[in-house]
Amino acid sequence: MNSDSRTNAEHGQDMTGHLFIVETELQLLAAMAIEDQYLSVDRDVAHYFVTSDKLQNAAAERGRNNLTLLDRNHHGGLLGKIRFIKENTRTVLNVAESLSVGSDSCVLYIPRIDDIYNNVLTAQFRRKKLGKVALLPDGALNIFSSNITAACRKNLKKWSLKLRILAPGYRVLQYDGDELGADSEWIDVIYSFYGLNTGYCADKERYIAFPVQFSKTGESDNAIIIGQNFLAYQQTNHDFVATVTAEIHSLLGVLKPERVFYAPHPRALTAEFRTDGMEPVSGPYLCIEEIIAVLGCRYVISCNSTALFTARLIDPSIRCYAVGAESSPIQNQYQRESLLSAMQDAGINVVTLPSAVHAT
Repeated sequence: MNSDSRTNAEHGQDMTGHLFIVETELQLLAAMAIEDQYLSVDRDVAHYFVTSDKLQNAAAERGRNNLTLLDRNHHGGLLGKIRFIKENTRTVLNVAESLSVGSDSCVLYIPRIDDIYNNVLTAQFRRKKLGKVALLPDGALNIFSSNITAACRKNLKKWSLKLRILAPGYRVLQYDGDELGADSEWIDVIYSFYGLNTGYCADKERYIAFPVQFSKTGESDNAIIIGQNFLAYQQTNHDFVATVTAEIHSLLGVLKPERVFYAPHPRALTAEFRTDGMEPVSGPYLCIEEIIAVLGCRYVISCNSTALFTARLIDPSIRCYAVGAESSPIQNQYQRESLLSAMQDAGINVVTLPSAVHAT
């Protein structure tokens, strides 16, 4: 707790603690936007719980306080993971309880509750009646998320049994509906970016302005290719990646941009979609959206990257191309149709591959 929040708590003033669980660069961008656009300096205090050193450093560089690194790199098998789940949960709840001058005085922000770490944390937060739970936006994921699968529900039930035996007092939330938990009883508020049609319940949804602005001074006829991480995630095969790469190369021949930049997926081990002549991007950027804005890119090209949507939020005049999206590795047909429909609504150009190439 910082000195200001401690002083307010000691004098009995209403203070709301806002606890952000951040796993990706875009989630950090959203969390900071919520803090800037919704929180009051006098009545609110924000705490960031990040899952990587990179995110912790990025938040610190942007002047954010109250930063805690959550270690999720468990070891020791099942018992090791349960120990890490408990330790991570205690870390967050200890902060929440230190801020609380009564029940329901905090807000917990999470990306999803099908993940066991976030699920158990949310369950304990609810059990202790510490406050409301909000869903952080994560770009395109919120658009084409489908109903929770039977396999995921089964897995959560298995975890419930494991914790009942090995970690008494810790529970697992069971739910139906959206896989992220958006329409479940456990989520009170859903934050979304203005301009993205998620289809969530209007009673729950709140909107934030996308915090990255296009640099008019840097405006140019540049293109940026955004790599993905299909192969490492075992979502597709090499033939699909090679075909998309070739079609991107062909598209660049038509567009004829001044310069072509390349940005890999932040957790990729290989440079998917990169070819000779593409300039790698580097610098103190938090996320791809900042790179697009600073470089003044007019063309954003990928397959089904979230950045194709968020680039349009930076500046609607940016031309985005989804190469091979109609064959991209989406879990099911419903998600693919939702993705393509959302791309059409967002003004993203879908480039069909020259032959029937499938992701699997």
